[in-house]
Parts: sequence; structure tokens; C-alpha cells
Amino acid sequence: MGHRLGIGVGLALVAAIWTLNASPVSAQSVGTTQGMLLFDNVPEHASNAAGTGHLWRFRSAPVGPLMPLEDLHIVLLGTTAQASKARDAEVQVAAYGTNPPTVAVTPGSQVTFTSGGPAPWKLDVVGRAMEPVILDSTGSSGEVKLDKPGRYIFRDGSSPSVTTYVIVGRVVADSGLTRASDNEASFDLGAVPAGTYTMRVYFRGENVVTLEREVTVATNGALTPNKSLLSGKDLAAFSR
Repeated sequence: MGHRLGIGVGLALVAAIWTLNASPVSAQSVGTTQGMLLFDNVPEHASNAAGTGHLWRFRSAPVGPLMPLEDLHIVLLGTTAQASKARDAEVQVAAYGTNPPTVAVTPGSQVTFTSGGPAPWKLDVVGRAMEPVILDSTGSSGEVKLDKPGRYIFRDGSSPSVTTYVIVGRVVADSGLTRASDNEASFDLGAVPAGTYTMRVYFRGENVVTLEREVTVATNGALTPNKSLLSGKDLAAFSR
């Protein structure tokens, strides 16, 4: 009996030690990587009449056009080993535009466009010798595989607002922005493995060079630095 009891106690101790050792790993795997963009000198020009983050717009300069917040995009790039092997993406196409307006994938990934109506769409790939994506009816889909790194612009010739920017590179994670207050917006890159990365801020699929920097992600998901300052001057040169 004593021998059996000793075995039972031993197994219980092993199970307890295994559980304690496994807990930190589980906690690390669910941590998310979050950050913030701070808008310098933008609140006086800000407009968010609808009261929702994705419609919040701001001016790039006192006399510049309104810039939609959804055209800003955060991309985390790693080494070839860190980057995902495939990051397929889906884009919804409708009369008001595309959702999401910007996607980031790795070379060899597939992007699927689906029509939400009401009209047929012909998405040309601006500046590239590629076949257009034809969506001839509501619910129809078209796929394109992108092998070469770079920036791809898919745009309907008759409705320029129907535009999707596709970023192809060593993408580890990416995120759109959500409104937090009149002068800042947050982003959430999801669960990112610990390591050192390059963070880029894109506006309409084009790299905002002034906001490209090296960042680190801790085992608990913490991003350092976790705040970046964006001035209207950083965006003044960009246009559709």
C-alpha cells in the first residue's frame, strides 16, 4: 500500500510541475501586440460627425483634402524565417469602396475579391501588366496570386473609390486603426512571436518613411516602442 501511495504522490508531483511549467507558455501564446499612433496638430482639423472610428477623417494640412483614417495601415515585417509562409486575404468590393481597403500578404499568397454588388466590377492592376479581376455579379469572386514583393493597386476604372492596396513582403502581422480619441488611434497586431521586427506605417498602400522603425515584441506581447507620432506633414505628399 505504501509503495502504491508513493507512486501516486510522485505522479501528482510530476503533473503539478508540468502544469506550472506549461502555464507561462500558454499565457505567452495568447498575448496580443498593441500600439498607438498619436496625431500631432490634427485635432483642430478632425472630423468624425458619424461618431465611428472607421469614418473618422482628418486633414493632412490646413487646406489639404480630408484623409480617411482607414487608409492608414500598420505592417510588421520580419526576416524571411520570421515571415509567414502564406497569408491569404479576402476583400469585399461594393459601391462605397472595399473592405478592407489595404491588405498585407507574403509572396505567393492569394487575394480573393468578392462582389457585394450592386454593379459588376473590373479591377485593373494599376501600372502593372496583369489581367484585371472581373466580378460580373453580386456574390461572384475572383482570385489573384501575388509572387513578387511590392505594392499593388486594384482599382475599378469607372469608380475610383473602389480601390484596394495590397502590400506584398515579409509580413508577420498587420492591422488597421481604430479611433481612440481626437488625437490618437490604436492598432492590434494580434499574437506575435517575441523578437525584433520592422514596423511600417502605410498610407494608401505607400510606405510613410518617417514612421518606419525597428521594434521589439516581448514574450507577453508588449511592443517597444508602443507609440509613434504622426504629423499631417507626413501625409501631405500622398494623394489618390
